[in-house]
Amino acid sequence: LACVPCGEGMVCPFGSTVRGLLHSTSDVGEKYVPMIAEGYYSHVKNPTSIFKCTEKKRCPGGRPGSCSGGLAGAPRAEC
Repeated sequence: LACVPCGEGMVCPFGSTVRGLLHSTSDVGEKYVPMIAEGYYSHVKNPTSIFKCTEKKRCPGGRPGSCSGGLAGAPRAEC
């Protein structure tokens, strides 16, 4: 098991894993689930590819695929 740096646009609590990001779970508790930072977006199907949003308010962060106001699509377009 090897540690890797948390990339830009991610919030990675100590002990969090890529598996936790992919499945939005952690074997050691909810507070160890990595999340997408506010102002960034990642798609559910590829959560480790992080994009910076053109408008921070459109990308609230949280779980991969999160958009504000029920918007959908790529962050540089509708989301």
